[in-house]
Amino acid sequence: MKSGNNKRLLRIFVFFLWGIILAWVIQAYLSKEGSSLSTVFLALGVILVFLGLCYRVSLAMRAQRLGKQIDKAVFQYQLSHDADAYLAQLAQCEALPGVERTTFYELPARDYLAVLKIRVLRETGRTAECRAVLDAAMERTTNALARQSFQAEEALLQEQPEP
Repeated sequence: MKSGNNKRLLRIFVFFLWGIILAWVIQAYLSKEGSSLSTVFLALGVILVFLGLCYRVSLAMRAQRLGKQIDKAVFQYQLSHDADAYLAQLAQCEALPGVERTTFYELPARDYLAVLKIRVLRETGRTAECRAVLDAAMERTTNALARQSFQAEEALLQEQPEP
């Protein structure tokens, strides 16, 4: 198993344990007052659903913020054709929280940003930098769609004449 999956499973396990401990504490408190245990579990269920929805909303907001930043960077690049500013904006997008968990049409956001970097570096004739980014991205990715995108960019890079 990958380290990211282990961390995710550990978080879920810890969250579940906190729920059990909280249920025991609430049950011990309410048993003195005569309330039933089913009421405690119903309240815990409602709390867990609420926390799950908050988590999903925060993920969606991060993905939306990342998408807006990428759109802004692409639009500015189309207007000015300033590759260095575009690459700086893409680096800022990579630093945003939630990049690891965000996907765009089954393509991880980090790989999508790498494809954008590779394209602009290839179009500006910076083949050495392009090759470095491409090699690093190929080593890092496990997504099949991202691999196809990187292979297509590699083919285009090989077709391009050396300066």
